[in-house]
Amino acid sequence: MRLPSTQRSSIVETRDADLCRRVSAYTREDADYWSFRGNAVREYSHGYFQYPAMMVPEMISDLIRTIIEVKPSTKKIFDPFAGSGTVLTEAMLQGRDFLARDINPLAVLLCKVKHGPFFLGAMREKANDLFERIRNDKKRRIEISFPGRAKWFGTDAAIELSKIRRGIEAEPTLWARRFFWIALAETVRTSSNSRTSTFKLHIRPETERQTRDVKPVATFTTVLHDNLESLDALTAELVERKHLNRGRYDGSVVVQHHDARVQRGNGAVLYDLLVTSPPYGDNVTTVPYGQHAYLPLQWIELSDIDPTVTPECLKSTHEIVWVLAYAMPPRRPKN
Repeated sequence: MRLPSTQRSSIVETRDADLCRRVSAYTREDADYWSFRGNAVREYSHGYFQYPAMMVPEMISDLIRTIIEVKPSTKKIFDPFAGSGTVLTEAMLQGRDFLARDINPLAVLLCKVKHGPFFLGAMREKANDLFERIRNDKKRRIEISFPGRAKWFGTDAAIELSKIRRGIEAEPTLWARRFFWIALAETVRTSSNSRTSTFKLHIRPETERQTRDVKPVATFTTVLHDNLESLDALTAELVERKHLNRGRYDGSVVVQHHDARVQRGNGAVLYDLLVTSPPYGDNVTTVPYGQHAYLPLQWIELSDIDPTVTPECLKSTHEIVWVLAYAMPPRRPKN
């Protein structure tokens, strides 16, 4: 039976007031609570890749938990600018369904990796096989070509990155390839000639480029081992909270490559809670998500991310361009 509108409004107002009291209580006890100084730990899958402007996991966890306490029926969470998937992981840890959308293919890949599956034994076996393929690869062929490649990657670095790419491509299982692509993305980030002190693409000084000792295979090995340890920790926590069933999350997680400016289907998205961080765009004063993703995406097989991802997203270093994979009917002016 549907409640009268006045009664529904009263319930909403009561919940809002309760939520405000609970959130305010955090700062009454500790004025600097929301700063999370010294407590912004990147555990679980939050440390897979250094994505720009990542949310603080502990803050997201506290907010979602508090809202669920006020409204236990909160089941589905939506993030239209999902980025690295911080909200996704925290929603999973609290057993919620989740819808993630982002225009950046690298963000989509991160979110797809973070929602599993969680086949620890098989993943470690596949990682060992990958390391073996890389060690046995004696080829010196560079696998990718794009304008400015020699500027951003030294020859030796490009050769080693190509060995890693070939090794990943030889893996027959998509979920494992995606996990490995993320480790390669982080390796590319630190092995390129772009300065890591900024998210923008800035070439290192020539003297610094000449003296750097870049070893992508060694870096990739370390990153992948660290990510496997993080996967172990996340899996154990999800098992402890009874959110896994035979290595798969027992809720619903949907990840979509999507431009938030464009309606999808009838445009309706059903959710109980929206948790997001606003997009910043790509210009001289804001966070350059597209520039940050440009070099890693050059080395990743784009078809492994999503069928809608095409090379058009790499047509410039300054933006990620989402190309519609389906025909959109022209909008008609309103009468």
